[in-house]
Amino acid sequence: MQVKKYFFLISILTLSIVSCTHKNKEVIIPEGTLSKDSMIQILADIHLAESEATLHPYNDSLGIINLPAYYKYIFEHHRIDTAVFSHSMNFYLANPELMNTVYSGVIDELSKRHARYQKNN
Repeated sequence: MQVKKYFFLISILTLSIVSCTHKNKEVIIPEGTLSKDSMIQILADIHLAESEATLHPYNDSLGIINLPAYYKYIFEHHRIDTAVFSHSMNFYLANPELMNTVYSGVIDELSKRHARYQKNN
């Protein structure tokens, strides 16, 4: 019985150390990749644009989907191109913990924008 107790305690201790070590590993954002703050702002804009395009999917006069125009505007506004955005998305998707942090920021940003909108209307 005593051996099982020690084995259990050692197992818990080992798992704790491994999990803490893994979380403390800092991912360095490589040069040419958008910062977390930039990604938060851009993704918030993209999600709003996708929402708008879903609500109003077609340009009445041309009969085309508005989403590509929204993306073009967002990328111009943030002074990036599709290659930089794609490269950055791939980096963040390859680092799920970092992407989770970015999307927490996106949710916060969208909440702030919603609050400002509610206040102004």
